[in-house]
Amino acid sequence: MSDTKEFRSTLTRYLKARVPFISIRSAERSRVLDILREIAQGLNNAPVYVHTLSQGTKELISNREINPDRSAVGALDHASQQISQRQNLTFVLTESPDSEDDTPFARQLLDTVMLAAENGGAIVIITTKPVWGQLQRLGMSLTLSAPSEDEMLEIIREQIGAYRSDYRIEWDEADEREAAAILTGISRIEAENIIATLLANGCIVKDDLAQLTHAKDRIFADISGIERVQVRGSELNVGG
Repeated sequence: MSDTKEFRSTLTRYLKARVPFISIRSAERSRVLDILREIAQGLNNAPVYVHTLSQGTKELISNREINPDRSAVGALDHASQQISQRQNLTFVLTESPDSEDDTPFARQLLDTVMLAAENGGAIVIITTKPVWGQLQRLGMSLTLSAPSEDEMLEIIREQIGAYRSDYRIEWDEADEREAAAILTGISRIEAENIIATLLANGCIVKDDLAQLTHAKDRIFADISGIERVQVRGSELNVGG
C-alpha cells in the first residue's frame, strides 16, 4: 500500500469515526484538499467545509461560499456557531496561526474542538508545524509524505499525456519510469512545474531526463543541512 493510499484510508476512518480534531502535517495543501474532496463524497450527511485566507469558508465539494470572513479567527467563530446548531460537520483550516503553543488562537481552537466533540463535529488543520500538546491530545495526527515513485509516474503520465498528439514526446515507458525515479522526493506541484517547464519548449526529448536531475538539485540547493554528493556505482553500499 502506498503512503498516499494509507493516508487516505486512515483519514477516512478518522472522519467516519468523528474524531473531533485531526492535524495533518504537510506542505502540499492542494494535494491534501484533493484527497479530502474524494473522501467527502463518501461521507453521508457529514458536510465538509474548508477555510482559506484568500476565499473564506467554502463547501469543499461544490465550492459554494459559506462565510466570506477570511481570517482564521473568523473561521473558528463561524465553525463554532454552526457546530453548536448542527451535527456531523467538518471544518478544515488551511491556516492555523500560533497553534503550536499556548496562545489565544490555540485556546479558541481547543474550545471549538471540545464543542465539536459534543456534537459529532470535526476540526481538521493542515500545518507544517507541531501542534500545542493539550490540543493534540484531543485528537489524532497524520503526515502526508511526498508522492511515491509509482505516484510520481502517474503525475508525469497525466501531465504529458494531454500533449502527446500535439507535441513531440520522445519519452517511452522506460523513460517515464526513470523520470519518476529522479523526481521522487519532491512535491506534486514541484514535479508538475518541472514537467511544465520542459513542455514549454514544445517537445520532450530523451536528453531532458538530465534536466530533471538539475531541476531537482536546484530545489534542494537552498535547504539547510542537505548536501548533494556524487556517488559512483561502486560506492552504493553505504552504512552507518
